[in-house]
Amino acid sequence: MTNEGRAFRRVALIVLDSLGMGEMPDAAAWGDAGADTLGHICESREVSLPNLRAWGLGNVRALAGVPPVENPRGSYGRCALRSNGKDTTTGHWEMAGIILEKAFPTYPKGFPAEVIDRFVAETNDNPKPFSWTADPDKIIAAVRRGHQVLDSIH
Repeated sequence: MTNEGRAFRRVALIVLDSLGMGEMPDAAAWGDAGADTLGHICESREVSLPNLRAWGLGNVRALAGVPPVENPRGSYGRCALRSNGKDTTTGHWEMAGIILEKAFPTYPKGFPAEVIDRFVAETNDNPKPFSWTADPDKIIAAVRRGHQVLDSIH
């Protein structure tokens, strides 16, 4: 160790939030079977990630267009949560050392009226109730249409 018992004088932690690199062993329990955001992006188009590659991104696992480097400029890794939960907040809390035994509630079909009512009551002097839900299939279809338009321009 150096620097008076510390291994590093400074650490820059880069978190690629929600940029998954393959499913976790419990993915099916969370509706994430087959999840692999970065892998699917790399398979679907040419990518240019020279800095992330130099830091070791391609050393974490095989990625199309991001080969490993022999001497990465940084440390690299992939984590799996110990906490009961797979949302962004759980992941951030765990990086800070907090392990959750109980998962945060999730609302895949939108927030229930009682949650919105409580939020409005506690945060809004001039309540304007709202509720928004979207069909994930419609969102994906819209994104695909957008990609088709962009691909036709290139």
